[in-house]
Amino acid sequence: GLTQLTFAPADTTKTITDKGTMADPTAPTGSKDFRSVTKFVDKNTYVFEMFTADNDGKEFKMMEITYKRF
Repeated sequence: GLTQLTFAPADTTKTITDKGTMADPTAPTGSKDFRSVTKFVDKNTYVFEMFTADNDGKEFKMMEITYKRF
């Protein structure tokens, strides 16, 4: 499926926030809204977090990845 998102550029907090819709065959509508946040910790580290909502609409973190350059 196709994922569509909107992009909010990094500001002084060194954070990028995306919001969009992704295909989800388990969702009643066949798609689900999501939000992702990329935080730039330092020049060698950033953290990617992805959030979505359960079927009752309560948001939860579904994934977190820490990237490091060695």
